Amino acid sequence: MTVKVLFLGPEGTYSHQAAIQQFSHLVDYNVVYEAVDSIPSCVDKLIEHDNDIEDVDMYSVVPLENSTNGQVVFTYDILRNLMQGSNGTNMRIRENQVVAPITIVGEQYCYIIQHSINDILGNTTRFLVFKKKSNHRRLLAPPSATPQRVSLLTFTIKQDDPGSLVEVLSVLKDFSLNMCSISSRPYLLRSEQISQQGENFRRRNWQYIFFIEFYIEQDKEFDKDKFCDRIDALCGDWCHWGRFPRDICYYKNTA
Repeated sequence: MTVKVLFLGPEGTYSHQAAIQQFSHLVDYNVVYEAVDSIPSCVDKLIEHDNDIEDVDMYSVVPLENSTNGQVVFTYDILRNLMQGSNGTNMRIRENQVVAPITIVGEQYCYIIQHSINDILGNTTRFLVFKKKSNHRRLLAPPSATPQRVSLLTFTIKQDDPGSLVEVLSVLKDFSLNMCSISSRPYLLRSEQISQQGENFRRRNWQYIFFIEFYIEQDKEFDKDKFCDRIDALCGDWCHWGRFPRDICYYKNTA
């Protein structure tokens, strides 16, 4: 069985290390790592791939956020575009472990003269692993997880209603959910939305999609159906991407 793992090239980068970190345990499989020239191409190639015809399981590993420089906007835009798909997304995602300082570059290009020359201790990057829903095999490495489960929610709001964002965030408080991250990106309306909103909306700038992460302890009850009902009543487009185990590396500071 062949497993192909796409990552943002070139070889020897943090993305390459993240891919190996996630799939190196598959010793009984033929794992092929393929460098791709852009983050969108990593996902586009995955979408175009047919697991059944080619008999190859394919995954994409892309960076999501750096602890120093913040969000990787290309990946956030991929989530935005997938959410806007008219037939819903055909992808599954999972958060990968935070990558440790890189060592593989020495194997690819040159000798390592000195390790850990970064000037910001603990600088780390989070990655997402994408796969198609049709891929039912559970090949991802089990994370060294904490009891926390982190959820990712993307949504749009009624921009002209005062307090509309606060109303969405208040749902988290009502369900005793702790928000640990919030970001936004420009939101591009689909053609059917433009026709519904009217011509005046076509050229309107400063529409945004919001990304929030929140967590709940593993042993705590959470009524997902009621939560989604509340979100659905307050938001336009929205997607709850699921719950991810928070890897213990998230809390570590490494040199």
